[in-house]
Amino acid sequence: MKKFHSLVLSTFLAVFVINAQTIHTVNTGSYYYTPTSLTVDVGDSVVWINDGGTHDVNGDINSITGQQFNNPVIFDSPTTSTPGAVIFAYKFTVPGTYNYDCSVGSHAQAGMVGTVIVNPNPQNTILLPYTNNFNNPSDWIIGPANFQGQWQFLSTTPVDLTQYMGAMASTSSSDGFAVFNGIQYLLAGSVFDQDATLELNNTLNFTNNSTVFIEFEQRFKKFNFDETFIEFSTDNGTSWPSSLAIQLNTQVITNATAVQDLVTLNISSYVGGQSSVKVRFRWKSISNTSPSPNSYGSGYGWMVDDLKITSTDLVITAEVCGPTTSS
Repeated sequence: MKKFHSLVLSTFLAVFVINAQTIHTVNTGSYYYTPTSLTVDVGDSVVWINDGGTHDVNGDINSITGQQFNNPVIFDSPTTSTPGAVIFAYKFTVPGTYNYDCSVGSHAQAGMVGTVIVNPNPQNTILLPYTNNFNNPSDWIIGPANFQGQWQFLSTTPVDLTQYMGAMASTSSSDGFAVFNGIQYLLAGSVFDQDATLELNNTLNFTNNSTVFIEFEQRFKKFNFDETFIEFSTDNGTSWPSSLAIQLNTQVITNATAVQDLVTLNISSYVGGQSSVKVRFRWKSISNTSPSPNSYGSGYGWMVDDLKITSTDLVITAEVCGPTTSS
């Protein structure tokens, strides 16, 4: 069992709110918490405001029985007597039922008790910052094999890619990463058009996020016709307009040393404020316009790992089911 103590300062509250999914308020006064019982989701925060008197928020030892509340996580606060002040603020990250009381004098005996019920995250809910280290292929949708080649999930760089562009050196490469291996077709002397996508399974709701950033680690080596993109849909994947596509690696020179780097993009103008966002990586090599695609088509390959989506907005949430609202 964990124990949490806090000095309730305005700076603490500011930091606390930045990472909250939804913020709920409980008013505190003469022998009452209002609402007495509150139901929230994991990731939500509760702020107790003092309407008057001297009170605290005690989730440790029951002031009436002298026994522990046995909450999933123990919390308590200092006493506060300033009207309108924040007595306590707490972000609930563990589901379960939390009972608490006011330990000042005989306030608990007079009925000053409360309960917070914390539900698990709703299905398919994502809290920002969202991270994905590509260790679970079920998080992703591999595009159909209607062109040559598909994305793969591997934990070791294929031998042919290692030979021609080096091994993937991302932070969590040992846990798995995504690969499009183009060099295998060039070495085999059998190259056709390639257009392969790798789509994040979740739909993201950025209704509360006007500022959104995406980053990921990559290894890439340029050949002739290969192009790399990160693309967005704002209608749950029904359409992927070219206006919502960002072409990557445009400054990489053909046959130059492979690039191993962290790509960071401000995607606010593409998805900020949108409620039905999908994200995908896309490898494209339309090489049959070349007189000799088997010699000059395809490309070396592209490896991606360690995706992260963040926001600098005050309320940070991304979910499938629609925007959250405060109680």
